[in-house]
Amino acid sequence: MTQKFDKPTNEWIEEDIEIPVMTPKVNEKEKRVEFTQTTQKAKRKTFYSDSPSKKIICAKGTHVFNCIDKGKYIFKCKNCDFHKIAYPVTYRFNKQTGKLTHRVTNNQV
Repeated sequence: MTQKFDKPTNEWIEEDIEIPVMTPKVNEKEKRVEFTQTTQKAKRKTFYSDSPSKKIICAKGTHVFNCIDKGKYIFKCKNCDFHKIAYPVTYRFNKQTGKLTHRVTNNQV
């Protein structure tokens, strides 16, 4: 899935880009101004960074929770930084699998 990027990464490069420019032209017969769009080349400094891919949050239903505060019912996923307040009236916690399940709908968080 990783593709080779055709420009150098992690350094500043000077790049030619095309900028759309509107040029006015006066039409004497109809006594009005007409605009034509052309492109102009310009140089611009650009920085392409090679940032590694990082998991921000797990997919729904794949979280593995751990209880971090029993008094406030705060659960944190072991694989990502997702926190959930899960009251025991609404959610059921399975310690062996680390899953939080809604009591009414049976959907996992």
